[in-house]
Amino acid sequence: MAGHMVLKADEINCLIHRYLQESGFKHAAFSLRAEAQLDAFDAFNKNVPYGELISLLGKALLYNEAEKHYVGKDEMVTNCTSPFYLMEEHICNVDSRLKPSATLESAIEKRKVAESVEYKEISKAAKVEWASPADGAVLQPRSVVQELKGGTKMRVELPGGPVKELEYVSSIVGEQYDLTRLLECGGSELFCVAWNPREPHLLAAGSKDGTVHLKRLSQLHGPTSATPNNIALKLGGDVDGDLTSLDWNSFGNLLAIGCYDHKVRVITSNGQLHMEGAMHRSPVFSARFSKNGHWLVSAGLDHATCVWNITEKKLHKYAKHEGCCLDVVWISNEVFAFCGSDNKIHVMHVDDTDPFATFIGHTSEVNTIRVDHTASMLASCSDDYTASIWNVSNLGKRSNMTVEITQRVALVGHEEPVNNIGWAGSLGTEVVATSSFDCTARLWNANTGACLRIFRDHIKPVFTLGISPNKRLLVTGGSDGWLHVYDIREMRRVWSWRHSLPTNRGVFDLAWQADPQTGRGVRLALALETGELCLIDVKNIPEIRSLT
Repeated sequence: MAGHMVLKADEINCLIHRYLQESGFKHAAFSLRAEAQLDAFDAFNKNVPYGELISLLGKALLYNEAEKHYVGKDEMVTNCTSPFYLMEEHICNVDSRLKPSATLESAIEKRKVAESVEYKEISKAAKVEWASPADGAVLQPRSVVQELKGGTKMRVELPGGPVKELEYVSSIVGEQYDLTRLLECGGSELFCVAWNPREPHLLAAGSKDGTVHLKRLSQLHGPTSATPNNIALKLGGDVDGDLTSLDWNSFGNLLAIGCYDHKVRVITSNGQLHMEGAMHRSPVFSARFSKNGHWLVSAGLDHATCVWNITEKKLHKYAKHEGCCLDVVWISNEVFAFCGSDNKIHVMHVDDTDPFATFIGHTSEVNTIRVDHTASMLASCSDDYTASIWNVSNLGKRSNMTVEITQRVALVGHEEPVNNIGWAGSLGTEVVATSSFDCTARLWNANTGACLRIFRDHIKPVFTLGISPNKRLLVTGGSDGWLHVYDIREMRRVWSWRHSLPTNRGVFDLAWQADPQTGRGVRLALALETGELCLIDVKNIPEIRSLT
């Protein structure tokens, strides 16, 4: 016997509350929340997907259509041209030029084909975007197309309630909480961002025009907070001056900067130049400090890696390799790994000019590599649509011969190049997260290679991902401008945000700030295509503050 259908009043109220928020009726939403005492119900703490009420009502319309147009023997009337409404009786308007009936399956397929032609310019999941009216103007209802599960599209007329544009706006449309803060950084796209590990309110960002921005932020948020102390250092040229990499040393007093102008630079936390290296002959894609801060290794498109002595401010070792070097990571204070366009991952000692171990398995260039917290496993992702897990705990001692290692755990499933990877803690087994140009992020079992979950909330390529300090939350940012936050343990989306601008709002990079005393994640910083920094205060977001 099938289970009973249960309709709860508190669930209906929660759906209506969410709809009021999406429509911009924040006072009505607040009143409903108070009068219906929604906080007392478990349903109110659950994540309600965007447009869920409209989606459910759309399914009701489809049922109404099936009820009205079903003629028996699994056939549907297909020549009625009258639309269906929620509160109006349907009266068929038959077009004699059309075929009068068809099987239910073929009728559904014809509907999808017709709708895909009519709405071919509409994105898969239409979101509400409000235009700011002139003073005294009346906002007219907006008509958008929303796609239901299964592919059926439905035109939805939305109310014209405006959302006032503030400098500090919530990601939840209609609730102007003090959640996000946008900081101007000169107008040029921001490509990278990094929090200082020792000074909680010092943030660095690098832009396309070759400028590094150092911002000392107030602990306060919102319109009453003090203006941040800004330092803007023009390092690269206007042409080919993109800043590609930012990395603080563990003491927080030095910042390493990679740049398209072929140079690697180190500046102090006050913006003073500490060292400049000009050994590379092509853009520097990555520059990272060793854990003890004594060494800096840089990797460039000139097929070279450079090891720099930070204390003595000079080059220690210069090494040429087979392909462009795209990323580098430290395994210990004297051993590092790098990857690139030769499809391989190489492991080197700071005193050598040749690798003593090479990992072989990818069939296209390797974009990103990350070492787990025990320095025993290395994760890589590639343009070959796969990611890999490698054992680096038993590399042994250096030798004059390069050892080639092919044994790996392959993570197979992405449908486009995989651009980012990160260690996401343990769920009984080690978990890694990946992001891809196929518009998805995924969680994987690092020991078996099994895909644990696919997140499909982005509608354009995913550019960046980040894991909260306690390994509970996965955050992704994409070219669609959306930031999505996922609970790794429960494998579900819990919160989202997007810039209010209609275009050029991609999220290029993100960074978590950890509280120095507790180690908990307290703020997120986003590097945006708009040339702004977005700061998100975690403690003010009910959906995620208890999870960080």
